[in-house]
Amino acid sequence: MVEKVMPEKEEPDVLRGMRLGFGDENIFWFRDDLHNPYPISPFGMSTIQRAHMWGFALAAEETQLPPSRGALVKTHNGRVYLGFVPITDPQEIGKRAEEFGPYIQNSIGSWDTYYGGAMKEGEELTVPLAKADVSKLTYGELADHLRKGQRANLRCFHLHFNTMYVADTVYMGGEEFAMKYGVEEKDYTKMLKGFETKGLATDRGQFQLSKSALAKPEVMALLEGDEPIEAVMKKVQESAEGQAWWKEVLQYLDEFGHRSTAAVLDANFPTWYEDPGVVTENIRNIMPRIKGGWDFEEEHENTIKLREEAVQEFRNKLKPEDKEAFEQGLPQWQNAYAFNEDHWFFFEQMCWASLHYSAIEAGRRFAKLGILEEPEDVFYLTYDEILEGLDSCEDAPDVAGYPFSHLFKPLVAQRKARSKQAEEEKGDPFLGVLPDKVDDPIAIKVFGLTDFVIDKARKEMAGETVEVGKKIKGFPGAPGVVEGAARVVTDHKEFPRLKAGDILVCPYTSTAWTPIFPKIKGVVTDSGGMLTHAAITAREYGIPAVVGTWVATTTIKDGDIIRIDGTNGVVEIK
Repeated sequence: MVEKVMPEKEEPDVLRGMRLGFGDENIFWFRDDLHNPYPISPFGMSTIQRAHMWGFALAAEETQLPPSRGALVKTHNGRVYLGFVPITDPQEIGKRAEEFGPYIQNSIGSWDTYYGGAMKEGEELTVPLAKADVSKLTYGELADHLRKGQRANLRCFHLHFNTMYVADTVYMGGEEFAMKYGVEEKDYTKMLKGFETKGLATDRGQFQLSKSALAKPEVMALLEGDEPIEAVMKKVQESAEGQAWWKEVLQYLDEFGHRSTAAVLDANFPTWYEDPGVVTENIRNIMPRIKGGWDFEEEHENTIKLREEAVQEFRNKLKPEDKEAFEQGLPQWQNAYAFNEDHWFFFEQMCWASLHYSAIEAGRRFAKLGILEEPEDVFYLTYDEILEGLDSCEDAPDVAGYPFSHLFKPLVAQRKARSKQAEEEKGDPFLGVLPDKVDDPIAIKVFGLTDFVIDKARKEMAGETVEVGKKIKGFPGAPGVVEGAARVVTDHKEFPRLKAGDILVCPYTSTAWTPIFPKIKGVVTDSGGMLTHAAITAREYGIPAVVGTWVATTTIKDGDIIRIDGTNGVVEIK
């Protein structure tokens, strides 16, 4: 018998694979579980992550961000790592700062034009691509459509980071102003909540669909039953009343459904539009709360009321010389804060949906020609590999089937095996050289790379065992104290396990997780900082949150009774 020989590991995108021992060991790398808690697909690495790194670099140069030139993005053992290389020359930092300050002021000073223009461009770039009927395109046209999607992706990430550097810098300026009066960040954010965003509109739409379902006895009975959601959706569409309600669902999905079921920086997951069971399950979970008296609009109005109270309370503390600066700064801080939830809609989700739809259509055609075993295998190919297959099929699809089946099938099988291995072997959270301090605002506010985290990493990399007891510390993501049963959820597919009143313990949250927030009474995450999705969303829904613990899901067990103090950033296991 000939023994199988397993070749050395190949990263999802060879160009973007980590090369420790050849220079990459001199850079500070951290595993990006916040945006990529799963092994990255080759397609996602060669499209979204390619644009991710390029957007970082372009925006850092355009804004003249003083501390860094953005982040490098590579993979190690199938996982995504970000590498921050700080600028250390004081003269260069000073020169960049001279341009960075005016850029920020000009941008935030005309925020409606600056950000509004970026959002409009993002919408015009992505919506036609996402809503195109790719099934009617020839192979060559599909290849061109995929190319257009990637060009839009590169541009959208540029817009993403341009606006994010402005928004985060302005947000931190407001935080610094508040601290002059002894107001901590967790209380500063009370003045910024409750503004209209696409995220809020998405949640409001599901609330309205839930109310509509409750007003239709046949639909309500089906949704309140215990049948699997797939069976429920089928039966709903078999009655006139159900068909009327399902038409409302489809109208909702036409606007809000082009978002990934996982909402991570990859393009291999289906969208809500393709898998409406996700939205239907959310509606099923919202209905009991409505029957119990919960009202989305009342809660939102209360958030606005609390915001205005917090603003007035702060006004009363102001010294006369600071009043004008506060009144000028407040709307800017509020705009910057709202950005952190709003940008996902066009810059990311709509854009990535178009890439996903193009790729899965290519996968369907490749599978029909025998080039792939199944359509979803297409995500184990890179962007350029898919284009090569499509371009060849445009010339002669019957001929392309034979050579490309021998090119793609073994490659997919190998990458599938490595992806499975990557799921089981998560790898080191940090690689390379740890810095004494991290100054990049994105690294701190979004990824939560604080001095505490760096110190913990330094000890672990030195071989020290970092003991985690019954008390876990993190960021005070959203104020309040609550005690209850922990539900450890590591994957969006586990959402149905959540019961009303659970405390969610998870690696991260993203926009795909927002609809479960009305169901839970608290949240604890491994990753993220004060401007991460979990913290912002918890503040909007008025539930306590502790984020960026780095150890929650590996320390807290499912069903543990825990007490979370979102005011002070502490979790206790009872």
